[in-house]
Amino acid sequence: MPVVITPACAATDGVSIYAIAFDVVPDDSYGNSNKYHYVLVKSNPNPSPTLSDISWTLVSSVRSSDPLYSLTPPYNKDYAACAVDEKTKVFTALSRSFREPTGGSNKGMLGIQFQPDSNGGPGTWVNVKTSTAYTWEADSSELYYYKNADGSQTLMHATRNQVRGVLVSAMDNPTMTLNQSPAQWSFVRFISN
Repeated sequence: MPVVITPACAATDGVSIYAIAFDVVPDDSYGNSNKYHYVLVKSNPNPSPTLSDISWTLVSSVRSSDPLYSLTPPYNKDYAACAVDEKTKVFTALSRSFREPTGGSNKGMLGIQFQPDSNGGPGTWVNVKTSTAYTWEADSSELYYYKNADGSQTLMHATRNQVRGVLVSAMDNPTMTLNQSPAQWSFVRFISN
């Protein structure tokens, strides 16, 4: 029997589409206990542009509980952003609506990351933090991997702020923190003759 999930966001590695959902999954066969799970899926390679031939495979599923942050509804483009590294297949989801483990209060912008095991093991889920005073207030946001000159990739997050312009953040991998630059790119108006 097929299972229907509601993705919070989706991203591509250039070959497959990845999507993450936060769904209620029965915890036992009696159905008397439900627990929230993150469900990460990926499509078949190179689905057609019409997606008429798309199929999905489970990448990983994990209970959303200590020590992971908890993604909370609503699901829409204004609240979540995803990216997948084309080489390592590391998948990151960032949200404007997360809660800390153990039912803590809403802490604003936080995220989670799935790190596949290079030896084919189950992989690891980790939290992604954001720097103090992180700003993501507009509905325009992009989470992506930037290719550095040495070929390595850096997770970046760009957001638009009505007052301060475009704000750009970069991941500090040792601390798993997206650090937002205090400098911003201002909007430029071009005038044609």
